[in-house]
Amino acid sequence: MVVDEFNSAGDYRGQIVAPPPVIIKPFEPENPHYTIVHRMTEAEPSGLAIGSYLGEDGGVYNDALYVSAGNSEGGAVWIFAPSTIPGHTLTLTKTGSGDGTVTSQPYGITCGTACATEYEEEQAVNLFAYSDPHSDFAGWNASGPGTESCLGEGSCTVLIFGDAEVKADFEAAPQKAFAVSISGDGTVASKPAGISCPGHCSEEFAEGRAISLLAKPSLHQRILAWSGCDSQPGPSECKLTMSEARSVSVSFAPIPPETLTVSLAGPGTGEVTSYPWGISCPGRCSARFDEGSTVYLIASPDPGFTFAGWEGAGCSGGGLCAARMGEAEAVRAEFVPSLPPIESPPPESQRGPATLPTPHPGASQAPHKEGRRACRERLRRGPGQRHQQATAAPPLPNRAPRAS
Repeated sequence: MVVDEFNSAGDYRGQIVAPPPVIIKPFEPENPHYTIVHRMTEAEPSGLAIGSYLGEDGGVYNDALYVSAGNSEGGAVWIFAPSTIPGHTLTLTKTGSGDGTVTSQPYGITCGTACATEYEEEQAVNLFAYSDPHSDFAGWNASGPGTESCLGEGSCTVLIFGDAEVKADFEAAPQKAFAVSISGDGTVASKPAGISCPGHCSEEFAEGRAISLLAKPSLHQRILAWSGCDSQPGPSECKLTMSEARSVSVSFAPIPPETLTVSLAGPGTGEVTSYPWGISCPGRCSARFDEGSTVYLIASPDPGFTFAGWEGAGCSGGGLCAARMGEAEAVRAEFVPSLPPIESPPPESQRGPATLPTPHPGASQAPHKEGRRACRERLRRGPGQRHQQATAAPPLPNRAPRAS
């Protein structure tokens, strides 16, 4: 139950009592001394606070962090507090004539630097050993409860039941010389660390050590060939084992350029740009790009116009153009005027009365007057006269008498 609550400023006043507390294990907190001790079951306002916690053992623990997101009853209000679970110290010691690093999961040991830390009782801690380039990992040795698995060169898992010590033995190994040579413009780095060429192109590694090299060509360069590798998982990788003194060479070469040309067509106007940069048409409508690269073209119509589509380099339609530069390519972009919007006529209920156009004040009225007079004359004659006039034959022309 909640004894005191967050105030409007988000500060916490007093203790929280939750009988019985629900113990929830942490999800790998960076500080293993802290754990999520329980979640509230009553509504809380939102906020953060530092307060005290009444533990399962009846003790009061200070410096607990209360976190609430304004959850309703039954929601989660997390409390991060000093763990009430007993803790024990795990110590890591490195031995032997060599060197290396030991890390832990969950976090806590990185030895080298942090070689001892506390873990909660019954927690399982996995240890991992990494020898340096001149050493070999010779195995584990341990003392204390829960360390039975930490023997020899296999895995090491400590189940925390009390203070324990684990030793990691690193021994110096016979060394073999290794060298890398570069032709062209690029870099090579090794794993484990040691080679960073150009700059540091030779190193000694422990006999039997597996070496992986990664080549990175400079801009507008490509990897031409490797020499001296045991295997090549990919064009930029080289792997080998230091069974003896070894050397590896790698060559880089310029990538041939290919030309991409853009032309603008149609009755409209617009702009075409490229990624990588090079095309900005009109203006710069041709550029050279690395052979085998992909150039993306973007069409932007001017106001009042529409982009109609692409033609060339395998591009079509009105979307993005991805031109693969296997050879010189030409792309045509067409722009057309935008169609005016079609307006629907208003509903009949909203239409006004039909009106005739008003004549211009300066227009002559004579043709209209003559038309009205002719119409009145036809009405006066009647239908018979109108028909007779309409069907009467025209008079024959005068002809001269034929000579006999």
